[in-house]
Amino acid sequence: MTGRCSVTMVVLLIGLGGCAAPVKPPEPVEGEHSLVVKLQGLDCCEGVLRVALYNSAEHWLDDEGMVRGQAAPVLGAEQVIEFAGLPSGDYAVAIYQDINANARLDRFLGMVPREPYGFSGNPGGFGRPAFDDAKIRLPETSEITIKLRPPPF
Repeated sequence: MTGRCSVTMVVLLIGLGGCAAPVKPPEPVEGEHSLVVKLQGLDCCEGVLRVALYNSAEHWLDDEGMVRGQAAPVLGAEQVIEFAGLPSGDYAVAIYQDINANARLDRFLGMVPREPYGFSGNPGGFGRPAFDDAKIRLPETSEITIKLRPPPF
């Protein structure tokens, strides 16, 4: 392997932001605010919701960078998840519906999601959004709605 990423890894990570140097995991957060996340567009009633909360661009969409995570069975086409005990600050949410309950977002050719997914702010376009495009601020925003995107095929 040359450099940090092999060609194969670069191809597989195009939509995920590529290879990056390891960063220190975020510190645990505790506070007095709650964030209510209303989810729409779930494929009823299969699999598990996997919801991740991030509080920095540095850790955005990094498996080990989430400050809170939740998994819950899919109970309907719409569902509500709450993150309680958060301090004031900037956050972003990423979610996917793990239809086959294998604890990962299945992808076609390693890039195109094959299960419903979404982000706070409901940013459009392909690939992963920037943290700033999905960012919300607590306590100014305490409730958001995320519309899951269906897989393209």
